[in-house]
Amino acid sequence: MGNIPPKPERPFSMLTFIYAVLTCVMLAVVAFNEYYQRKMKVSPMPTPQSTRKAMLNCIHQKSPKVIAELGSGWGGIALAAAARYPQAKIIGFEGSLIPLLFSKMRLLLHPEIKNVTFENKNFFESDMQDIDVVLCYLSNPHMSQLEPKLDHELKCGAEIVSSTFYMPHWRAREKTTVGGLYDTDIYIYEKTEAPLPQSLAPPAAAAAAAAA
Repeated sequence: MGNIPPKPERPFSMLTFIYAVLTCVMLAVVAFNEYYQRKMKVSPMPTPQSTRKAMLNCIHQKSPKVIAELGSGWGGIALAAAARYPQAKIIGFEGSLIPLLFSKMRLLLHPEIKNVTFENKNFFESDMQDIDVVLCYLSNPHMSQLEPKLDHELKCGAEIVSSTFYMPHWRAREKTTVGGLYDTDIYIYEKTEAPLPQSLAPPAAAAAAAAA
């Protein structure tokens, strides 16, 4: 009997390649989600379109000049605000590089939008004095830390529109709920003359008040 020829090797199929790529992508997404939650203390969840629309509908100012999204993530809210208020300057603050780059790529797909910028900045270290409207979808700890900063820096009449999470010591001017797979509460605040208690003010502001 002659030698039995070896079986031909199976070629590397396109299906196998696609499966390998999808597996790598899924692992990368899981790893990024874990990293983002540890670094930013909040999950990188995009805001549903219905919630974005409802948040913008809650803005009472007719012609805000500066709108800031704190923790702009994937850029959905900031881009929607830019389209709704073309006369306003829209600033998206995002501390994580991957969502920031994704937002900038989304902006490239909308060359008609000229009034939005995404900045890799810590909004706790950014000046809020010129902002007319603050948009955010953060977390309860973030809102507690942010509350005295907004009280100290925002001008009177400035509005804060927060999805899901509320500020513990400010009384919301309005609260609305967006239905869907799960209900989402939106809290609307307005900066007034009445200050927070001195114990809640930022250290620099509290020291200045004590010295006055």
